[in-house]
This record gives sequence, C-alpha cells and structure tokens, in this order.
Amino acid sequence: MYPALLHLEQMGWISSKYDVSENNRRARHYSITRTGRKQLATEEDNWRQISEILTRFLELSGGSL
Repeated sequence: MYPALLHLEQMGWISSKYDVSENNRRARHYSITRTGRKQLATEEDNWRQISEILTRFLELSGGSL
C-alpha cells in the first residue's frame, strides 16, 4: 500500500502529513489535492467510456462470451 501512496504523492495527486491518531500514535494522514481531484474526474470519465463500450459489445454479442 505504501508504494502506491508514495507514487500518488509524487504525482501530486495526494498530500500527506504526520498527525496523532485516535490511539495517540504518530500516523501519516493522506488527502486528495486539487490536481488529484482533476485526475480522478479524468479517470472516472475514462472508466465510464470503457464501461459503456463493453456494455454495448456484450449486448451485441448476446450477453455471453
């Protein structure tokens, strides 16, 4: 999980800061950045397009592969 979070942070899509957790331990907290929200919207659009294409394909092929 940490490598993925580190990559997202390096891309500027999330930011992190150290804080104190509910059980009084030092913990890293992540939040999405403005750039991350824009990227998320782009990825959602891409996913929607792919999903629509696959749905049409399955409907044309009778619904089974």
